[in-house]
Amino acid sequence: MKHARYRRALVDAAQTVERSGLSPGTSGNLSVRVPGGFLITPTGVSYGAMDPADTVFLSSRGDPTGDRLEPSSEWPLHTAIYADRPEADAIVHLHSPHATGIACLRKDIPAFHYMVAVAGGNTIRCARYETYGTVELALAAVEALEDRRACLLANHGQIAIGASLDEAVRLAREVEDLAHTYSAALEAGEPVILPPDEIERVAVRFQSYGQSGGTSGIEADRFVDQPTIRTERLVLRPFQLSDAPRVRELAGAREVAENTLNIPHPYPEGAAEAWISEHESAFRVGETAAFAITLPDDTLVGAVGLKLEEDTGIAELGYWIGVPYWGNGYATEAAGALLEYGFETLALERIWARAFVRNPASSRVMQKLGMLHEGTLRRTLLKNDELLDAEMYGILRDERDLEGEAAQPPTHESDETGEHRLATIRNLQSARSAGPTSRCLTRSRSVTSTRR
Repeated sequence: MKHARYRRALVDAAQTVERSGLSPGTSGNLSVRVPGGFLITPTGVSYGAMDPADTVFLSSRGDPTGDRLEPSSEWPLHTAIYADRPEADAIVHLHSPHATGIACLRKDIPAFHYMVAVAGGNTIRCARYETYGTVELALAAVEALEDRRACLLANHGQIAIGASLDEAVRLAREVEDLAHTYSAALEAGEPVILPPDEIERVAVRFQSYGQSGGTSGIEADRFVDQPTIRTERLVLRPFQLSDAPRVRELAGAREVAENTLNIPHPYPEGAAEAWISEHESAFRVGETAAFAITLPDDTLVGAVGLKLEEDTGIAELGYWIGVPYWGNGYATEAAGALLEYGFETLALERIWARAFVRNPASSRVMQKLGMLHEGTLRRTLLKNDELLDAEMYGILRDERDLEGEAAQPPTHESDETGEHRLATIRNLQSARSAGPTSRCLTRSRSVTSTRR
């Protein structure tokens, strides 16, 4: 099944919000971005009974692609938000009781409590009322979400967006809690509203909130949820234990082992599982960030990662590509995305890498990335009881600003460009007056379903 991992994650997230009481009855809908479009929960199916095969894949323009069930009738809302917010990889739309109550008053949630800043500003806006499932509602939501990660929908519910489903669900839960507290405050009187400059200070403090856990001076919240990074041709995602057989197959090749420092040959039984099982905890404490390199269909082709040096803002870049995929430029594309992630998200100051002198192909990758050759270290790396020479390369943050065009940068847009996003929005806007014959609005709806 295509996008199986994402379909499973979407169902898990939907069932989580149902168990937590955030999605009463059969209300609400969730989606997650995947290469070429997004997956969305179907209409008319309860979350508790939902199977991964029930989720529906739509193109980035909202076009159907052949899944057996109809998508949520709010698919235009999800389409418009993804088109307008390329950094969003997940959307959660809920009719949670307290947030919906405030939305029925058509009130913003003001800065009565400093946690309002978690949504990205000094208010959680309430979008104007529009009929559910319409383009008008989609555009109203886009407007209310400007410079925000969450909003209310008048007489309807709430929306939260995030870089992952977990992040979006956590934010939706926080919005519901804030709405509950705000309702209680309104019953007691008129709450005191914090000034904008205080919310700005809170937002800054949020950036370093939490346990440092050896994050090397990097903002701790960067190591909560490992992201999925998309490039022009590839998807970089966290490894799963289910990847172990494929890792054994690719990394176990003699050609790969001979050109990497730490991969043994023959590849031991259970080594892949042990290696993958360490990734999540190592990421959360800021030690390593290891990513599976996959094609858009989730075919694993290699690995790329950063090993962080404690308290320095420095990391070592490493990568390998399975032999069947050599010669396609995948190493350069994936490593370029990791450089961008390291400098822009992890705020690193320096990234370095090394390659055996006998492996000039790896040195060429580093050169294409704009990394500078810093020297040759003689007999410095031990491989199979032999000391080998190594080429050393490095790049600094300010050098990346100058040289970064050498590699494909990461994107959350799949294959979309800015022009494509603009066209999607215009397409939705034009559908306002086009009626049900418009290509964007031809999807049938079940009038008896309450799962919207």
